[in-house]
This record gives sequence, structure tokens and C-alpha cells, in this order.
Amino acid sequence: APTVATAPAPGVRLEDVLTFGGDAHVPAGRDVREVVTMGGDARVEGRAFGNVVTMGGDADVAGVVVGDVVTMGGDIRIRPTGVVHGQLQ
Repeated sequence: APTVATAPAPGVRLEDVLTFGGDAHVPAGRDVREVVTMGGDARVEGRAFGNVVTMGGDADVAGVVVGDVVTMGGDIRIRPTGVVHGQLQ
């Protein structure tokens, strides 16, 4: 289970996952910075080193989120393998 949020390797550039009107998915084994979706759900199975934000959708965490998980108008689900180091809002 992904319980430790070790930093990415030096020199690795993390990308954001941004969607408008669709779902955002971070598959297992992928590292990203921020996850933001407007009008869709966010599912994190890999690692997000920033915040996960949904506007009008649900947040589903089965991986690791170092930042906060915020949803406006949706639900937050933390799966048994999910770890959030920040706050749930």
C-alpha cells in the first residue's frame, strides 16, 4: 500500500493534471503535482504532491496525496490504500 510520500527523484519535473468538463485520473505508478477538475471527478491511484481539487465532482483517493483534497459540490472518498497528508475540505 502506498503509505509513504517519498519525494520524486531529483530533476524529475512533475506535471499538473487539469480537466474542464471531464474526469481527471492519476493511474498507479504516476507522480503529478496538482490535480484540478471542473465539472468532473478526480481519481488518484498514483501520487499527487500538491492539492487535489474538484469543482462539481467527487474526489476518490486510492493512492497518496501530499497536499489537501478539496471538493466543491462533491464527495471525498479515501480508499483503504489511500493516504492524504493534508486536510480534507
